[in-house]
Amino acid sequence: MTFNVQFDNFGDSNLDVDKVVGTGSFSFDGDTGDGTFALTDLPNYEFFFDFGGDTFTNSYIDTPVNEILVIISTSGSDRFLNFSNINPFGFGLFGGSIDFQNLSNSSHRNLSFEPPRFGSNLDLYVLDGNMRGNYRVTATSDATSDIPEPSTILGLIVVGAMGSFAARQRN
Repeated sequence: MTFNVQFDNFGDSNLDVDKVVGTGSFSFDGDTGDGTFALTDLPNYEFFFDFGGDTFTNSYIDTPVNEILVIISTSGSDRFLNFSNINPFGFGLFGGSIDFQNLSNSSHRNLSFEPPRFGSNLDLYVLDGNMRGNYRVTATSDATSDIPEPSTILGLIVVGAMGSFAARQRN
């Protein structure tokens, strides 16, 4: 399952798509359905966040991974995800639900997601120690959702056969 991530620079609890300053993805094998899951229970999870060339991946996670929680929900036909932690403030360097520290270049950037103690929305992030804005994580459309179900295919075959039969009857 793959989720797209967007970051804006306007912390008002609503992602402003006109002010997106970072993007990325979070993925794992399978589909767990809705609920709260330990990150370590999601097979082959992968993080990739990009802020103008500064990236954050699994190798930059600073929070103990056994503390990180992933909350997946559905609203209508949309699937959403937020990050949380088993502690009010995670035990990463920056006290977020999940913290990343990229020391691979001279900028030494860090990224921290809102910890559970700050409220129920879990939709804010901090970049380099400064409040930056909101983040939104939404599921990408699954390519298999465009494949008709067997009953739909059978219905199309029956309708086609009936049309062919009717055409032969007229001739």
